[in-house]
Amino acid sequence: MPWWTDFYAVKCAVKRAIERVLDVVWVPFVCLYMRLVDPGVLYCNLRHPAAHMAAPPAPPEGTVRVVCVSDTHGYHEYVRVPRCDLLVHAGDGLVEGGCAHSGAAFARWLEQQLKTVAGAVACVGGNHDKHFQDMGEAARAKLFGGVTWLENTAAKVSGLRVYGSPHSYRSRSANNAWQFLEDDRTDRLKQQWARIKECDILITHAPPLPPGLGLPEGCPHLAAAVERLASPPFLHIFGHCHTGYGVYRTSTGWAANAGVQRIPLASLFQVPLRPPIVFDVPAREL
Repeated sequence: MPWWTDFYAVKCAVKRAIERVLDVVWVPFVCLYMRLVDPGVLYCNLRHPAAHMAAPPAPPEGTVRVVCVSDTHGYHEYVRVPRCDLLVHAGDGLVEGGCAHSGAAFARWLEQQLKTVAGAVACVGGNHDKHFQDMGEAARAKLFGGVTWLENTAAKVSGLRVYGSPHSYRSRSANNAWQFLEDDRTDRLKQQWARIKECDILITHAPPLPPGLGLPEGCPHLAAAVERLASPPFLHIFGHCHTGYGVYRTSTGWAANAGVQRIPLASLFQVPLRPPIVFDVPAREL
């Protein structure tokens, strides 16, 4: 079938053509803006509604500061990370699969945060991170160094039990790293969610779809798997869905869509315009 008879193929071709023009005309101005303007943070101390502010207050005594970002899509250098005990990146550090150059640049940025502002860094892959998926475990471990890379695994990070998974539900996007493409993909995804262990913080690239959140790319099977845990995570951090950014109260604790991309501009320009989300979690809650 000729590509021009496929509506989705035509839409993608037009989008790519527009992006090539805007990359030259628009993106440099947005990048300059991001260089000059600090977007601050979205701060939540779990006692009051989350609020945007220029900088988070000093962390209260007896708390663990967790900073969350996701879906930086190659523009990580424009994200200003405040000092924290743990920095979490919930996937899609690359765009359109990435390459050796962009993958190395992203890993260097995470290592830089580890050396300058973060006590520890935990990261999962996303559907745009095909380069990282193809590298294999040994090459990834060498690339990321001191960063804790989680792929359906658990780790103790900054004294916290953290579990991470890179999977997400298959969509019409051509970016399908860590997505199941077979006819039994729903069953295989359920099997991955069934592997989630009890933890303090859960990091998934996929958003859950519990009642009330209404995230268009959320996975109800993920929400169900979390609710079935005898001791659900106090904090669930995710990305993937570029709408619905923010902090949510759930039946099991707290959830954060930490994607820094803003719709509709981000779908075209891939420039982060949203601030990191900062949690001060009382140690007794963990």
